[in-house]
Amino acid sequence: MGIAPPAIDVTAGERRTVLALLNRHLPNTTAWAYGSRVKWTSRPESDLDLVVFARSPPGPTRPATPGPTPAEPHPRHSRPALR
Repeated sequence: MGIAPPAIDVTAGERRTVLALLNRHLPNTTAWAYGSRVKWTSRPESDLDLVVFARSPPGPTRPATPGPTPAEPHPRHSRPALR
């Protein structure tokens, strides 16, 4: 029997990095890869698409601060330009 190829198109070093980041920032979660890296149609500049199934932390949560609506300019861009 031969050795099965890796499940996604990433190097061993990239795989270690992704797993380390997931373990550090999202421990005990499930992550699925999708897109070109899974289909083996990626290019060197392709990103790695992941979906992570994380549970909400226990305790009270703070609602997200809404961002500007599409009709509103971002505060950083609403100042007059310096000349």
